[in-house]
Amino acid sequence: YSTDQELLVLKKYGPIIKPDIVLLFFCANDLIYNDSDLGHRIPKGHYRILSDSSLQLGNVPVPKLPEPNPLSKWMKNNLALVQITDKLISQVSFRQKQRDLRPTADDLGLANTGSERADLDSLLLFSPSSKISDLTYYLLREFRDECRRLGAEFILLAIPSNHHWTATREDTPAEILRVLNWCADLKIEAVDLFPAFHSDYAENQKTLYLPDKMHWNERGNQIAAEVLYDSVQKSLKMNSGDTSIVHR
Repeated sequence: YSTDQELLVLKKYGPIIKPDIVLLFFCANDLIYNDSDLGHRIPKGHYRILSDSSLQLGNVPVPKLPEPNPLSKWMKNNLALVQITDKLISQVSFRQKQRDLRPTADDLGLANTGSERADLDSLLLFSPSSKISDLTYYLLREFRDECRRLGAEFILLAIPSNHHWTATREDTPAEILRVLNWCADLKIEAVDLFPAFHSDYAENQKTLYLPDKMHWNERGNQIAAEVLYDSVQKSLKMNSGDTSIVHR
């Protein structure tokens, strides 16, 4: 799931659940999949921005994947070489999308020359390329408006998903900063977990990720939960007087 599919889930189940708080976990790769008809090479709905800046959902009904022929299916399930090749193709495709969606210096308000170009490169999680689409901005705006219709508080969490970045950088990737700037413009409460992850790793030198170096381990989840708890407490107190969360 990325932001677009999460928005569809909120629209479908929000009126039934009637949540008090909606938490949106945002990873950098959401910027890639929000802008695509595919998620991990599987067809999905795809929002588009209309001339009046409203959103229209396209690629629906979602096309079904063609059934592979029996021989191809058997080879994919049983031959390691085929599986490795398939994974490499997927990785190359994903990296190409990363290159296509990298922000330019203009996107981030930097000059596009000399040392400032180098400074931009050092701030990026994605590989070199052109720019990030604005589609996610409008998805976040629709998320905010849907939460308002539901009477729910809305908090976005910027999610670290790269052990190397956590271990070596105390700043937040430029792609995520762009999303946080969008949140500020839209008056969306946003919590950046990148500084907390780096600070904990720098102090304790204990990994916060599973062996895949992308998904959190128990300690990573604990750090995120502590930051989230403080943020929700603050939000509740600001909007509901002295309301607090009971420890269980």
